[in-house]
Amino acid sequence: MASTTSTTHKKNLEKEVLSKKSGKSAEIEDSLKQIYAEFEQISTNPTQTTLLELDTRIRKLILTIQESRNERPYGDLEFWKPKYEKLGLSVGRYESWFYYSGKILGQAHKLGPTSKFRNYTLFSEVERSSEIAGEDYIDPEELPNIEAAYKYSREFPNGPFAKDVYEIIADFHKDLYMVIRDYSIKNFEPDYKYDCYKQYIEHSPYSEQLERNKRIAIKYYSKVLKIEKNDKWATEFREAVANGTVSGWSNCPC
Repeated sequence: MASTTSTTHKKNLEKEVLSKKSGKSAEIEDSLKQIYAEFEQISTNPTQTTLLELDTRIRKLILTIQESRNERPYGDLEFWKPKYEKLGLSVGRYESWFYYSGKILGQAHKLGPTSKFRNYTLFSEVERSSEIAGEDYIDPEELPNIEAAYKYSREFPNGPFAKDVYEIIADFHKDLYMVIRDYSIKNFEPDYKYDCYKQYIEHSPYSEQLERNKRIAIKYYSKVLKIEKNDKWATEFREAVANGTVSGWSNCPC
C-alpha cells in the first residue's frame, strides 16, 4: 500500500512540474530551440545581417527569461543545454540564471568593425565579446571595458546601445566610488572588489576621487533616465550616490 501511495505521489509531482513548465516556460524553450537551429544553419557562412538579427533575438529572449523568473519555480536551469554555450549563453556561477556574453555580436563586429552596422557592433568591445568571439564563455562578473564604453558614447550618443552604455559607465563609477569610500573612509580591508578596481584608483586625494566618481555616476544615470525616465535602478542608484548611502554593486558583486 505504501508503495502504491508513493508511486501515485510521484506521478502527481511529475504532473505538477509539467503543468508549471507549460505556458511561458514552453515558449522560452521553443524560442531557444529555434534560435539554436538558426545559428547552426548560418554558422558555416554567417553575415553581419544574420548575426545581428540573431543577437537581437537572443537579447530579447534573455529579457523575457529575466522578467518571467517569478512565474517559474525552477530557475533558468530548466532550459539549459551545454550546446547553448555556442550561442554565448552560460549559467551564473552563484545563481542559476542565464547570462549572454554578446558572443554573436562580437562575431558580427569581427566581420566588419567599420561597416554601416558599427553603431550596433561596437558595443561588443564594451562587453568584451569581440575579444573572444571564437570562444564560448565570458565571465559575467568581469568588468566591462570602460574605455570602449566611453568610445561608444562619443561615436554614437544616440545609438541603439546608448542606454546600455550610459548605464555601464554610471555603474562603473558608482562601484568605484564605493570601493574608494569603503577603503579610505570606512577602513575596510582590501578585498576582491578592491582588486577589481585598484587599477583605477589614482594617487590624487581620495576626497577628489570620491567627488569625481560621484559626479560622473550621477551624470550618466541622468542620461539613462533621459532615455527611459521610469528606469527603477537608475533612479534609485542616482539618489543613493547623491546622498552617499549607495551600497548595491553592479560589477564584482558580493
